[in-house]
Amino acid sequence: MASSKISAILQSIADLSEPIRVLGAPASPQALVIARWALALRDSTTPRDAVFRPLVILCPSDDAAAELASDMETLSALILGERVTYSVLPSWDQSLYSPIAPSIQTRLSRIAALTDLHSALPPQVIFTTLVATSQRTIPVQTLLDHSITLEVEASVETREALMQRLADAGYLRVDPVEDPGTFAVRGDIVDVFPPGRNRPLRVELFGDVIEKIREFDPESQRAAAEPTLQKVTVGPAREVLINRKTSSGLRERLKSRADDIDIPRSVRDPVLNSIHEGIYPDHSDAWGPLVYPDSPTFWEHLLSRVGGIGGVAFSDELSCFQAWDEFIEEQKRLEPESINSQLILPAVQSLYVSSEHFKPFLDLKTRLYFDRFESARFAESSAGPEEQVDTGGGDRISNHHKVFVKSNGDLTHGSRQPLEELDPQFKLWIRQGFRILALAPTQSQAERIRYLLEERSLPCRMEGPLDPSVICICIGTVAEGFRWPTEGIVLLTESDILGAKHTKKGKRRVSKASEESGSASKDWSNLQALSDLALGDAIVHVDHGIGRYQGLVRLDLSGAPSDFLLLEYANKDKLYLPVYRLNVIQKYIGAGEGVLLDRLGSQQFARAKEKVRDAVKKIAIDLIQLYAERKVRSGFQFSMRDSAYTEFEAKFPFDETPDQIKAIDATLKDMEEGKIMDRLVCGDVGYGKTEVAIRAAFRAVSDGKQVAVLVPTTVLAHQHEQSFKNRLKDYPILVDSVSRFKSAKEQKKVLESLKAGKLDIIIGTHRLLSRDVEFNDLGLIIVDEEQRFGVEHKEKLKTFRLNTSVLTLTATPIPRTLHMALSGLRDISLINTPPVTRLSIRTYVSKFDEPLIKRAIEVELNRGGQVFFLHNRVQTIAEITKLIKELVPSAKVIVGHGQMGEGELEKAMMEFYEKRANVLVCTSIIESGLDVPSANTIIVNRADAFGLSQLYQIRGRVGRGQQRAYAYLLLPAEGSISEDAKKRLEVIQRFVELGSGFNIASHDLELRGGGDLLGAQQSGQIAAVGFDLYTELLEEAIREIEGKPLKPEDSRREPEIKAPFSAFLSEEYVPDVHQRLSLYRRFSAANEESALDSMEEELKDRFGALPVEALNLMWLIRVKQVLKKIGIDSLTVGPERIVLVPGPNSQLDPVRAIALISSHAQKYQLTPDSKFVTKVTITSLRDLYFTLQTLLKELLPRLAKL
Repeated sequence: MASSKISAILQSIADLSEPIRVLGAPASPQALVIARWALALRDSTTPRDAVFRPLVILCPSDDAAAELASDMETLSALILGERVTYSVLPSWDQSLYSPIAPSIQTRLSRIAALTDLHSALPPQVIFTTLVATSQRTIPVQTLLDHSITLEVEASVETREALMQRLADAGYLRVDPVEDPGTFAVRGDIVDVFPPGRNRPLRVELFGDVIEKIREFDPESQRAAAEPTLQKVTVGPAREVLINRKTSSGLRERLKSRADDIDIPRSVRDPVLNSIHEGIYPDHSDAWGPLVYPDSPTFWEHLLSRVGGIGGVAFSDELSCFQAWDEFIEEQKRLEPESINSQLILPAVQSLYVSSEHFKPFLDLKTRLYFDRFESARFAESSAGPEEQVDTGGGDRISNHHKVFVKSNGDLTHGSRQPLEELDPQFKLWIRQGFRILALAPTQSQAERIRYLLEERSLPCRMEGPLDPSVICICIGTVAEGFRWPTEGIVLLTESDILGAKHTKKGKRRVSKASEESGSASKDWSNLQALSDLALGDAIVHVDHGIGRYQGLVRLDLSGAPSDFLLLEYANKDKLYLPVYRLNVIQKYIGAGEGVLLDRLGSQQFARAKEKVRDAVKKIAIDLIQLYAERKVRSGFQFSMRDSAYTEFEAKFPFDETPDQIKAIDATLKDMEEGKIMDRLVCGDVGYGKTEVAIRAAFRAVSDGKQVAVLVPTTVLAHQHEQSFKNRLKDYPILVDSVSRFKSAKEQKKVLESLKAGKLDIIIGTHRLLSRDVEFNDLGLIIVDEEQRFGVEHKEKLKTFRLNTSVLTLTATPIPRTLHMALSGLRDISLINTPPVTRLSIRTYVSKFDEPLIKRAIEVELNRGGQVFFLHNRVQTIAEITKLIKELVPSAKVIVGHGQMGEGELEKAMMEFYEKRANVLVCTSIIESGLDVPSANTIIVNRADAFGLSQLYQIRGRVGRGQQRAYAYLLLPAEGSISEDAKKRLEVIQRFVELGSGFNIASHDLELRGGGDLLGAQQSGQIAAVGFDLYTELLEEAIREIEGKPLKPEDSRREPEIKAPFSAFLSEEYVPDVHQRLSLYRRFSAANEESALDSMEEELKDRFGALPVEALNLMWLIRVKQVLKKIGIDSLTVGPERIVLVPGPNSQLDPVRAIALISSHAQKYQLTPDSKFVTKVTITSLRDLYFTLQTLLKELLPRLAKL
C-alpha cells in the first residue's frame, strides 16, 4: 500500500508557509482530510488543556456546508475512531430584504454557532459560507454580556433578575417551554431552552442559590433521570437584541432610516411602538447595523478568541466567491423592492461588508484549497485503483497535491443487479488488503445488506474496527462512496451496493417517552383535550349532555376553597363541576357553531344517547356480518418472503418509518396466511402508503398473480404508473395502464395482454371495473382513496372483496378512538410517523401582497421548482393569472379549474406534472391526489374561506420531496375575517410539523362536524352526543354483539366528596390555566395508586415542592379511587363523623350492615335512607384516606355481597 496521501498533505500544511491546493478530492474524502487536520491540531496543542484553535471551512452553499459537516462526523467516527466537534454557521434561508421573514430555525442556528465559538470548549471545525460570514452581527462584548453562566451551588442575584436577563438576551417567556429561545418561571423553577441544545434546561433554585440543573423532555416536560449538570452557559437567543439598553438608540436610528427612504409615519410609528413594548417585528433580524452602530462580522468574532484559529480551508474557492457575488447583487436588486414594500431596513452596504473587508484575512489564514474537478487533467493509470496506483504518487507540483480518489459510479456500470458485479470486486479488495466499509442508513437496512452479502459467502460483520479481512457494515450516510488507494480505504454507500439512490438521513427530535412507547401505544388525546379548552367551547357531560365551558372558578362550598369548572346549559342554567370529577366530561367534537345545548334536569340527553345506541348497533351488526363472511372463505396463500424480496425491499430509496414497517408486515402477513385480505392503510399525505402497496404487489406478482390498482382520477393513474414502473424497473414485471391518455387501440392491446396473462400490474380509474376488463389470474386489488368513487363502483368493489384480497389506501385521518372501536373487525394500519428526510412545511399567514407573491414565486423558480397558486373563484381566475404573468414574466403559467372540460383539465394537469409549466393557477381541484415532488411552494388566496381539513390537504400538495416547502396563506388586503376563520388559520400554523394530520382531523371534526367519516347518515348521531361519546357507544355495541363483557352502566359515575379541606392547584403553583385543566383531567382519570405517584413526581419535577392545597388534591383523588372501587356515590366529612352514601352497585350490603351496627351502635349508624355513618374525627384529607382504608379493611370482608 502506498504511503498515506493525507499524511503528506498535513505535513505540507505544517512545513510550508504558502497554502496547499489539493486537486481531485470529492466531498467525502475532503471531510476525511479535514477530520485528520482537526485531530492533528488538537494533538499539537500544548499544554493539553489550552483553548482549541478551530478550523474554518468555507463552502459554496449552506447545503454543501451541512453535507460536508455530516460526512466529517460520520467518517471521523467510523474510520478514525474519534469524534471531531463542529458547528455550522448558516446564511439566512430568506433574503433579509424579502417580504418573507426568514425562519426561526435559521436565526437559532446562527446565534448558537456564534455562541459556541466563545465557549470554553469551542468546536474544532466551523463549516460556513462567505455569505453567512459577511453579515454584520452582534458585537463580541454584547454576546458575552448577555451570556448567562449557571452553576450548581452558585447564587443568582434574584429570581426576578434572572428573568430580566433572559428577556434582555432575547428569550420569550412562555409556559410550557417547548421550543429553543423560550423560558418559563414557576415558583423556584426556571426552564430555559438555549439555541444549539438538543433539550431545554430546568434550573431549580433554593432561594437565590442554584440547587440543580437538569435537562428535560420538551414533550413530556419531565426532567432527565441522569445526574444533574454542574455548569452551563446560556447564550443569547438572537443576534439582534431589543432591550432597555438598545431600544432608545434603535428607535432614533430607525426613525432616521425611515425618513431617508420616505416611509410614511403611519407605517413607521407602529414599528417604533412595538420596539418600546419589547416586541421583535418580523424583519428585525436585519437590524444589526441599526442596533449596533459598529457591528462586527463573524471574522471579528473569530479574531477576538484567545488562541486564534487553526486555519481556513476552501471547498471549491471559485464557487464560494461566485455564490457571494451573486448574493450581494441579489440583495442590491431586492433593496428597492423592500422600500416599495415599506420595510424599514438598513442599506445593503451597511448590513454586508465588501470583499475588501475579509480578503486580507483570508489571504493570511487560508492554508488549504480543495478543488475536486482539477483531477480531469491527470490521466488515470490503466491499472486502475484496484492495483493500488496513485496518480498523485506523492509528487508535488509547487504547493499542489494531486489526489487520486475514485468515485464508485463506475463499479457496477449502472447494472440492475449491482451485487452481481461487486461480488468479484469484494474478493479482490480483500486480497489486496483494503479496509472495506459498507454504510447503511438504518439498522434494518444494515441487516438486509449483511443477509445479501452472507448469501454470497462474502465475509462481513456489523460494526467493530475496520479489518482488511472482512467487510464492515456500519450505520451512517455520506454524500458519495469512494476508493482511496493510498489510504487503503474502500467506502461503499447503500446505493453503491443496492443500486438505490438513498437520501441522507435526517435528524428528528423524539421524546424519550415516544421512543419507549412507539407511535401509537398511548392515547393521550382524550386526557389532553382540555388543555386547549377555551371559554365558550362545547363539552359533553356523560349525565347532563352538551353544555358550554365558561371558566375555571374557585368556590368555598364545603368550608374550604376548591376549584370548579363552570358549565352553562340551555336557559343559562349553571353546573359547577368539582375538578376531581372531570373524568365525566369530554370536549365536544362535532359541529362547532350552532350546537344545541341540553337542559339540566331533562331526559333530552338520555333519549339522544339511546337513539345513538340503536344506530351504532346497526353499524356494528353490518361490520360483524361482513367480517364473518370473510372469515369463512379462504384465499390464495402467498409464499413467504425470500431473498429476492429482501433485495427488493433493500432497494427502497428511503428509510422506512416504524409505522410503515408495521403496515408492510401486517399486509404481507395477511397475504401469507391465506386469508382474503381487506386491509385499510391510513396515512398522512406523502407518508409512504404507495410503498406498502408496491411491496404487496411485488409479492403477488412473484407468485404468478396479477394486480389491479384502482385510482379515482386519470392524472393519479399516470402518477401511480410512473411510481410502480420506477420502483420495479430492475425486475421482469410488466406495468401498464388504461386511461383517456391512451387511444382506444392502445387500450385494447393492454386489455388483451391482461387477459392473456402477459401483463402483471394494471393501473386505471373505474374503467377497470368495466365488463370488458378480464384478468388471467387476479390476486390483489389495490384501491386508492375509495371514498372518492361513486356508489355503483363501491358496490362492484364489494363483490370483489368476497373472493379477492383488497388493499385500500387513504389519506383521510382516522381518529385513534375510532380505530380502537373498530379493532378486530376492520384490519387497519395507521402510518403516523413522517419520513425522516422530509422537512415540515413552513407556513406563513399574510395580507394579499404583490411583492410577497412575486418574491415567493421567484425564489421557488430560481431553485428549479414549481408553484401552485390557488384562487378558488373561477370568475376572477383569469385576472389573477394575468397579474402573476405581470409580476413574474419569466414564469410559464397555466390554469386549471373544475369548469374546464375534463380532457382540457387533464391536459393542463399533465403539462404541469411533466414540468412544461412551472406555475399552476388553479381552484381547490388540487385539494387531493396530485403529487408533484418538484412543486414546493403553494400560495393560497383567500385562505380564510377554506375549511381546516381543506387547508391541510391543500398545503399537503407541496413538500413531497426532500426540499423545504413553503405555504403562503393570503388574507384580504382590506377588511377583517371571521373568528372561525382566525381559529382555522391559527390551527394550521400551529400544526406546521409533519404528522399533524391526525391533530387536524380532531380539530376539523370540532369545526365542521363529523362529515361522512362513518357515512353521511351518521353525522346527526355524532352531532347529538359528540364524537368521543359516539365512538364509546360504537365500541360498546360491538362488544355486546360479540358477547364480550360490558363496562358497568355506572362505570363513569364519579363519587361526590364534601370535605372542609382546600384541594386545588393554585395560580402561583401552576400559572397557566390550560395546564391546570390538563392536570386536573389527568388527576380525575387516574384509577391506580401508581398513576398518582407518577403524577406527584411529575408535579415536583415541573413545578417544585407541592404546596398544602396540591398535596390535599392528591389525597382527595386517592379517597375517590377507594370510593369508586367499592361503589360509593358520595362521602361527607362532618364534625366527628363520616357519612357514606352507597350507589346502586355498592359492595356494601345493608342487611348484613344492620347486624354489625346493632353490636357497635356507638361507632356505626345506618340512617333510614341507607346512609352509612361512622363516628370519627377527621383532621386532614390524608387522615381521611387512611381512616377510610382502616374502616374498609374492618368492614368489607363482613359486608361484601356473597
